Amino acid sequence: MDKTRDFGVEIECLSRISEHDLCLHIRAMFRENGINHSCSTTFYGHETGDNRNMWKIKPDASVHTNRSRRGSHGYAFEIISPRLAGTEGLDILRKVLDLINSNVAVNVSCGLHVHHDIKTGEDVRLVMNAWIDHEKFFFACLPNSRQTNRYCKKWNDSRNTLNKLEIGHSRSASIIKHAVRRFWSNQYWDRYRSLNMEGWLLRGAIEFRLHSGTTEFEKIGAWIRLTQSFVVLALEGKFMNFKARTVTEFADFVRNNLSSENGTVASSSTFPHIHPDAKRKRLPRQGTKTRRMADLVLAGMWTKEEIVAILDAEFEPSNKGHNFQFTCRLSDFANMKHGFGWNIVVDENGVIKVDAMTVDAEGSGETEDHEAINWFVGRVNHFAHSFVTV
Repeated sequence: MDKTRDFGVEIECLSRISEHDLCLHIRAMFRENGINHSCSTTFYGHETGDNRNMWKIKPDASVHTNRSRRGSHGYAFEIISPRLAGTEGLDILRKVLDLINSNVAVNVSCGLHVHHDIKTGEDVRLVMNAWIDHEKFFFACLPNSRQTNRYCKKWNDSRNTLNKLEIGHSRSASIIKHAVRRFWSNQYWDRYRSLNMEGWLLRGAIEFRLHSGTTEFEKIGAWIRLTQSFVVLALEGKFMNFKARTVTEFADFVRNNLSSENGTVASSSTFPHIHPDAKRKRLPRQGTKTRRMADLVLAGMWTKEEIVAILDAEFEPSNKGHNFQFTCRLSDFANMKHGFGWNIVVDENGVIKVDAMTVDAEGSGETEDHEAINWFVGRVNHFAHSFVTV
């Protein structure tokens, strides 16, 4: 992650206990862990320019609940973080989520909003330009409930929007700022976009509103890393001459352009998880059956039976069948001389995964941002929306 770029989260959820009681629990956790943060039900943290330690819990009318059901999650609110940064910020977020998960839940009316700092009108131009070209890939990793949600409308679906011609091609910071301000002030619902720029006018941050509700740190942490990587690469101008045609092409481009310059230690190989001493330094060519097998294994979401079923649905079987072929490929992937040196593990549910810790131990560097890319690809494959090409 970019340790110098602040991020923040808004977690919409349902709760068994009131805002006040949950707030007291969070405060106590901060004290017990020596964290110089606090929590309030009256302080709106995102409205202050440099809030770095106050969490906020406030009611949210967009979240639907049923208080009449005894024992149900009868309170609806959002938990708003202060400005956080780097892995230290993620660690604090993890502690908050670990604490609240015994009392909170989500439903389809909930959303997750992530903010990332940007500074200038030129920053807006670069990010907006890249977003309009690649928005569909981010929606591809989300469930159907988010595809037409009125609180995170797609930019590319709008008939009356601040489009690429109006902002993406403009190079004048003053023109961009005027256009954003005019569009926002004239149309009340404008902030309910997948990428909301209202925050840039108020506090120098843009908001990704499209993720579905969750209180799972694995999902939230991966989404923060993915969206921040996208912002950083956009600000570096990496998307100016690139427009991905498929999810795989987009994921590979982001993965291969992560570097220590934007706060992420690059892998020693072209692709993540490939052991530095392995003979093969690249994944198989896109579109091949072997590449599909590799992507499914890296996603870490499926059992062997499920992967074989996916292969049966997408490819013509070989003479010995996909079960035999996939078993052989797994052995190849783990081989150092002929493969990638992967340490392939099977968890208690039979899900096949690649243990990245083996590569980390060899000094290939931090892989969390690359893990976020693999998580993204796995989610796209899981939802398999018809509007996007994998």
